[in-house]
Amino acid sequence: MSHIFRSLLPGLSLTLALALPSPIMAMNIETSVGIGYDSNAFRSPDQPYTDYSVLLAPPAVTPQVQSGMYLPLEFKAASSNKTGLKASYDFSGDIYLNGLSNANSYTHEFRLANELTLSGSGSRRNTLDFGATLRRFSRTYYDRDSGLPKTSANRYSYTALGADAAYQQRISRGFQWGLDGEVEARLYDAVPTGSKYDYNIYKIGTYAEFRVLDPTRLRFDLDYTINDYAQFKARNLVDGQLSTTPRQDLFVTLQTTLRQRLGKDWTLFLDHRLRTRDDGFEGYDNYTAQRGRVRLLFSGDALKVRLSADQEVRSYDNAFAFNNVAQAPLDYTASNASLSTEYAVSKTWALWAEVDWRNVDTNDIRYAYARTQTLVGVRAEF
Repeated sequence: MSHIFRSLLPGLSLTLALALPSPIMAMNIETSVGIGYDSNAFRSPDQPYTDYSVLLAPPAVTPQVQSGMYLPLEFKAASSNKTGLKASYDFSGDIYLNGLSNANSYTHEFRLANELTLSGSGSRRNTLDFGATLRRFSRTYYDRDSGLPKTSANRYSYTALGADAAYQQRISRGFQWGLDGEVEARLYDAVPTGSKYDYNIYKIGTYAEFRVLDPTRLRFDLDYTINDYAQFKARNLVDGQLSTTPRQDLFVTLQTTLRQRLGKDWTLFLDHRLRTRDDGFEGYDNYTAQRGRVRLLFSGDALKVRLSADQEVRSYDNAFAFNNVAQAPLDYTASNASLSTEYAVSKTWALWAEVDWRNVDTNDIRYAYARTQTLVGVRAEF
């Protein structure tokens, strides 16, 4: 465990260094430690299948669903001053026990940003927020059926550098709108075989929020995103196999959110998201996805409770199960539900608990799985 906490020190030191030049910088530190149980650590299918992605002599596969305990960790250090300058370091990690270490994941993120008030004040304040982010993500590329690392075990680990900006105009208490943009370069670790996943992200979006009635708000978000890969190949439309052309995914996302206050402590959210993807080549991986989500929040003086449930259904235009044109057209449905609660023991300490359930139903059995994670922990804020 000591090596994990030692890894936090560079980030904390950087955050402190950013804060030191200004004597009026305020520092906030938050940490969370818990223990959890994961019913399916490697997201394995729960049934035997034949792997038809192997065109010649497809093998029979018997997945091993492995469960066990893990430690969810979080650490956040943030500083800001009255001019809008903000610096932060975030760490999150899941450390699995009892031989499940291939499921471990870690994220370090440094951020430096500035928020400028362009005009107005209070609820009618118009702002411009811009910043830069450096992130390091580490995770083992494992075989979902066995949990064993693959040859290129670091294929999913990357370092990202990004810049973003967001403009918000609050015209009145009943209407606000905004624009945002983001550019990010993700550089994946070198691998001995296969293509690296390096890609650039370009995103631009806008939103508008209206107050329909005093307790009711309606919000629309529209985003356009391009994931431009350097080496990762698109698939041919004729046979579903990898081509020699790098992939370029184009996403268009429209989300509608209805927020309804239910008295003093309760808030209900209803969301619908429509997303399309174009693979930028022949369209093999194109899809249209629709997701419906409901969230119910309770926020009392000491107790907070959050209930959430959603389902996403993807309609693929051209893809086949196992990327084999001899199989049925690909279908995909993902369902999620979660319940979380937090009780503030004091201004500094809080106890929390969470249950997360996810089920992916697809006729490409390699990626079908069910998973439940149950967690309890303690959080401290200074």
